Amino acid sequence: MRIGDLVKWNKQDKDYGDLGLVVDVHPKGNYTVYWIKDNDNEWYRKGTKWVVPLCRDTLEVLCE
Repeated sequence: MRIGDLVKWNKQDKDYGDLGLVVDVHPKGNYTVYWIKDNDNEWYRKGTKWVVPLCRDTLEVLCE
């Protein structure tokens, strides 16, 4: 993940309003996402499968 990446929460059991923005990248590839619906930041480990990057033009999930 990179700062500015648009992401989607890809699991249904957590109520994050679908879209977020990567706002910080930490050592070892960890990152922080600002979730638009919750107005809150959350820290994630590298490789979290529930946070997936989106294409800004189509809002389709990008292939890894």
